[in-house]
Amino acid sequence: MILTRLDGAIAYRIQNPLRAVSPVNGEVGARHGGRANRPGVRALYLALETETAIQEYEQVSTLLPPGTLVSYEVTIERLADLRAGYVADNGDPLWEDFTCDWRRLWFSERIAPPSWAIGDRLIQANVSGILVPSQTAPGGTDLVIFPDTLGAADALRVTNPGRRLAPIRASDATLHPGRSCIVGSRHDRIADPQPHNRKEFFAEVSAPVPETRAMSEQLPSQRLTALIRTLRKERGLSQETLAERAGLHRNSISLIERGESQPTVDTLFRLADGLGISAVELVERISSAK
Repeated sequence: MILTRLDGAIAYRIQNPLRAVSPVNGEVGARHGGRANRPGVRALYLALETETAIQEYEQVSTLLPPGTLVSYEVTIERLADLRAGYVADNGDPLWEDFTCDWRRLWFSERIAPPSWAIGDRLIQANVSGILVPSQTAPGGTDLVIFPDTLGAADALRVTNPGRRLAPIRASDATLHPGRSCIVGSRHDRIADPQPHNRKEFFAEVSAPVPETRAMSEQLPSQRLTALIRTLRKERGLSQETLAERAGLHRNSISLIERGESQPTVDTLFRLADGLGISAVELVERISSAK
């Protein structure tokens, strides 16, 4: 993993006019998840160029929706730099899949995309964000920021001369405990005296998303990962072969066996098909495994 820093860099984002009152909290990204964050994990998606910000906001729309272009001044000490793409000699092959079609994997197939596992690793390593080539605007650069990992030396400022943005909601003043985050004019600094408990934070955001919580409570993850690995090896299957037979992403089995991805109910059915057993038998064996 290549680490870099930004010192006073300018970044941009087009905000939905209804949400421009909270331009730094990352709650929009947490609501449904994004390329680098699973649902429940806050992330702020910016661009280093105005044209990139426009194209990222437009996405697949035929016409550009109404929006408020917001400029940010960014200073961050620890960023993962993926601008050169994946380099085989410089990291885990999982990084190659950061550019996966995460929307299709999650919203259509209900498979946790491997890029979420990358985001999890960065947060756990106290890395505050990612620089990555834009998948929407060729030649552009996206900046993903994890607000809850910003350090004391980091700063995220919204340019708001004349206070033209809607007034910042009072509740947003507590969204960045102990962080250097300016959300009003260039000189209105917000601070929260309450300490930030990282252990409690990770316990909260590592919880499964709602669609998979019930299954996760029934199937202990350590038993599941061990059984999947055992059944796969008994059948002489590689992780890639099992993923292909189950119709899953090629890195899905590796993530499940390492306990970095909690399979949904649909994924369990696919795994059962790939292993040549019924879903009922798979669930029973997981539940009874010691």
